[in-house]
Amino acid sequence: CLRRYDVRKGQLVVDQLLQPIGSVSFSTDQECILVSTLDHTVRLLERETGSVLATYRGHTNKSFKAQSMLDPTDAWVVSGSEDNRIFVWDLMEANLVRTL
Repeated sequence: CLRRYDVRKGQLVVDQLLQPIGSVSFSTDQECILVSTLDHTVRLLERETGSVLATYRGHTNKSFKAQSMLDPTDAWVVSGSEDNRIFVWDLMEANLVRTL
């Protein structure tokens, strides 16, 4: 699970992703959280509510913690894969646009 603490409000928010988490990164505006889990899935979550905004699949990530991140413009989701490739998705459409 992913736990977020809001010290100002005195709240703990728990997002139940039901899979081990491999990596976590934030969007440039800090409003979204990109979470890679060990079920071959990368999820974009809304920071405030934990709602899943988009899901990115196609890469292999079951055994190792592959890094996933947003590019500096927040236009692309980039993730490593256990098959030694790099996957790039369009952030808004969640379409796989390239493998390297």
